[in-house]
Amino acid sequence: MNASTATRRAVLKSGVAALVLGFAVPATLRHAAASTGGELGAWLEITGEGKVRIAQPQSEMGQGIWTSMAQLVAEELEVDWQDVEIFSPIAGAAFNHPFYGFQTTAESFSIRAFWEPARQVGAKAREMLKRAAAERWGVYPGGLQARSGSIVNPLTGQSLAYGALVSEAAKFPEPESVQLKRPDQWRIIGRSVARDDTPVKLDGSAIYGTDVRVDGMLTAVPVFPPSFTGTVRSIDDAAARAISGVRHVVSLENVVYVVADAFWPASKGAAALSVDWDLGEAADLSTASVRQRLRDAVAEGRGKPVEAVGDIEAATSGADRIVDVTLEAPYLAHATMEPMNTTAHYTPDKLTIWSPTQAQGLMGFVAGAVGLDGSQVECHTTFLGGGLGRRFEIDLPIHAARVSKEVGAPVQVMWTREDDMRGGFYRPAAAARLRAAVDPEGNVTGFDGALACPSILARAVPDLAKGEIDHTSVDGVAEGTSPAGVPFHRQYEFGAASRVIYAMENTAIPVGFWRSVAHSQNAWFMEGFVNEIASETNQDPVALRIKLMKADRNRTVLERLAARAGWGSPAAGHHQGIAIHEAFGTVLGNVFEIAVEGNALRLVKVTSVADVGHAVHPDTIEAQMVSGAITGITAALWGEVTMQKGRVDQGNFDTYRMLTLAETPEFDVEILQLGGPVGGIGEPGTPPVAPALVQAVQNATGKTIRTLPLTASGFDLA
Repeated sequence: MNASTATRRAVLKSGVAALVLGFAVPATLRHAAASTGGELGAWLEITGEGKVRIAQPQSEMGQGIWTSMAQLVAEELEVDWQDVEIFSPIAGAAFNHPFYGFQTTAESFSIRAFWEPARQVGAKAREMLKRAAAERWGVYPGGLQARSGSIVNPLTGQSLAYGALVSEAAKFPEPESVQLKRPDQWRIIGRSVARDDTPVKLDGSAIYGTDVRVDGMLTAVPVFPPSFTGTVRSIDDAAARAISGVRHVVSLENVVYVVADAFWPASKGAAALSVDWDLGEAADLSTASVRQRLRDAVAEGRGKPVEAVGDIEAATSGADRIVDVTLEAPYLAHATMEPMNTTAHYTPDKLTIWSPTQAQGLMGFVAGAVGLDGSQVECHTTFLGGGLGRRFEIDLPIHAARVSKEVGAPVQVMWTREDDMRGGFYRPAAAARLRAAVDPEGNVTGFDGALACPSILARAVPDLAKGEIDHTSVDGVAEGTSPAGVPFHRQYEFGAASRVIYAMENTAIPVGFWRSVAHSQNAWFMEGFVNEIASETNQDPVALRIKLMKADRNRTVLERLAARAGWGSPAAGHHQGIAIHEAFGTVLGNVFEIAVEGNALRLVKVTSVADVGHAVHPDTIEAQMVSGAITGITAALWGEVTMQKGRVDQGNFDTYRMLTLAETPEFDVEILQLGGPVGGIGEPGTPPVAPALVQAVQNATGKTIRTLPLTASGFDLA
């Protein structure tokens, strides 16, 4: 399977797919390498001057993978970092994700997935270069060493630079197995090397999707219906076409594009366009009605069982007390800093796409939308001005391809902030009713949970939502395996009896993957619930968690977090809150320290501790821990998308507020490397924020808060 012909079946695979790393290239390419340098497959090129070009197939959206992935290759290749150049390759099968089976960046799964494969790329190239040197010198390759871009014979002192060997090395078959370096041998992994993407972002030469320019390119601006189920009845485009620069008006059933020479005439044309819409079933839909439906579902216990252990009825009926908590989370927008965009050029023989995408491997579906085969699409990935899951969707590439085909020219589809806020995909609203049976000593002897939310997978990957169970909706709250065979996990053991029910309450509001997916609400539910158990049973929240946790790793992170933050001893007039959550292979906890005057909050300090197994680039990990927390703070304080009569109320940052630099608290971050499997970091920093911040507010004010955002309870920043 190549990246441009990904089938839906391949997309849905949950097992580890075979990954063709950089050396599976045609024989003609192997033997065509010039004496001045050559390619060692799709991942590597070494020049005659010794410059090493490493492909970076994962989407760089600010999370630092551009540099970290190359560190894995460079470490095993034994080159000096200053000799490395990183480039974004055309999408292809050599870059398929080891887990998903197609090229994509999702679920903090870049370093985790490529931890061994990317290192093997470097190690295999190293061994091929050693073999080339051995044949040149007539010696056994096992006695040679790779050092700083050269192969050295330690017995004779002979040395050959990689650039002098690469054309010969490229002719050899790739080794079946290689020895990877031990952690005590690493020179590049574990170092905060200079990020390769920083200079181009500082001097403005970095190419984001909005920077793409193609000869003859037109710009297309959308006009959406005031309803998610709206379709076009008729169009009056006379006024739009009268605007200088407007060239075309293209209808795509549920969106109309005005196409012009540039953005501003297209935007003016869109404002002048008159469309008669059939609003469909969502014409009167409101988020208030949806959230009531979710509350009713958990109150009534509607849904499918996803966990059932022991006799929960006996555990609850015989308990000394029941802690019964219902918590809610709203819809959230992605609001990526770079507005949504994609450029496409359709010809009868080929579709070329330039996109800030997280889903290169799904471009075969885009080709199919314009009547081409998946092998006829070429995808160029730009830098992403934020992704947060929104750029996994392929709606804009499909729109750009269809409009380009219609108008016969390259087209850049460009959405405004308001377009994306009102016409995109949203983190699902959710509700949870969680009950704990507690004995007279304060021990939890049973857990009864009910979750309700719309399913992302039912829309995006329906084969993974079998049996009306979306594993991403219950991960972090329940323990088990979905009917599609995908496991989900909870970090706590609540006695001998547990039950969790999930109600898939789908609506016309389109939902999509948001930063940390359902962990963003499920950590709020679970950690908020544990904090309430501690409060109602007069137990310290840290001590209670240590009793309930299944894994020593989680206890280690929690104990280190509590010690580092001075848990229980805040400064005079300050108040603390704590939460910890396991997601994407990482355990991460936060302690918030705040000051409160009335309903005005001041964020003083956030202490964060995480175990990532092994750290590739510590500065990037720290940056992502802080970034994830800032995302979580923004969402916990203000994040909410509301809708009345089918129309989203929010439009830009004046109505969908973001945390500013002046409002940002001090951060104190510690990275643990406990040596287990490598964890992700782009998403785990967000989930523990809301429960820790809310607990700090509750400790300060004595008020019970069970609905986000905090502004719904009257709180805001000072």
